Amino acid sequence: PSVTFIEQVLKAGGKVRAYDPVASREARRMYENKIEVFENAYEAVKGADALAVLTEWNEFRSPDFTGLKDQMKTPVLFDGRNIFNPESARRYGFTYFCIGRPDQA
Repeated sequence: PSVTFIEQVLKAGGKVRAYDPVASREARRMYENKIEVFENAYEAVKGADALAVLTEWNEFRSPDFTGLKDQMKTPVLFDGRNIFNPESARRYGFTYFCIGRPDQA
């Protein structure tokens, strides 16, 4: 899913700032200078219009929502793995979209 998502964002003219605790090296190899790859999730979201979570690594399950929101230009969250509680994300001020399940307000 990550590769498809990245390709679509790039095709639409968007920029991708990525972080993956396991696949960062492979992402750098695949995309060379087409995307920015970071060693820290909070660095990757600096100035971002949106955050898309596309993997289920444990470190993503309990983020510092306040810290993420403070780094972002626009607090929009696409939860592609349904790992967050929608009410919690919204309580922290995110516009929250879940993928593949009915939205739970």
